[in-house]
Amino acid sequence: MRKIRVIIPTTIESEVPLERNTFQEIAGVDTEISVVCLDHGSDSIENDFDIALALPDILNKVTQAERDGIQAVINYCMTDLGSQEARRFANIPVIGPAEASFHYAALLAHNFSILGVIQKDLVFYHRLLKKYNLLDRLASIPILDIPVLDLLAGAPGVLDACLESSIRAIQEDDAAAIILGFAGMPKSLHSLQGKLKELGYEIPVINPTFTTLRMAECLIDLNLSYSH
Repeated sequence: MRKIRVIIPTTIESEVPLERNTFQEIAGVDTEISVVCLDHGSDSIENDFDIALALPDILNKVTQAERDGIQAVINYCMTDLGSQEARRFANIPVIGPAEASFHYAALLAHNFSILGVIQKDLVFYHRLLKKYNLLDRLASIPILDIPVLDLLAGAPGVLDACLESSIRAIQEDDAAAIILGFAGMPKSLHSLQGKLKELGYEIPVINPTFTTLRMAECLIDLNLSYSH
């Protein structure tokens, strides 16, 4: 039995059962998902101040996960906050959805566009792409300009906004893959790749929830973790 813990880097307790159901629905039959949120932090991650508030408790949650016999941790935020820091001491994989999604996209296409949520996402993504040596694979970062909490709630028009931004990235920036730039995208976006195909654009759409979970399961199955 694989044991994976998802850390939601906010203090919104209502998200815990929702994300547990989301992950468990798509997990392998031999995967057990547990989900926790933070005791200390903010209700969303939108800037460096939110990251600074969340980081100490994220590291505490990673430590506790390892004590609980968890085999891999998912830090469920596209800033990948705490993932690199936790790897300094953790003996189990600690995976951020941005890093997983960027590398999946790089395997499938010569470049990719990331659907950003708000304008400040540009800073986070350029910072991460430089860290992961993938900046030269970036085609563009179209911004949806939808507040994070509205997106999380599945506000009307999210799918249409993502479809419009994806088409623009393909037509104007020659994007060969699309990454959904938010961990916790509503289920309506599962159909985005199919809708693009209907319009004649057969390109992969990378959903961070799926890619991060599959990477965690794969690393557990291969008995692989970080060098120290």
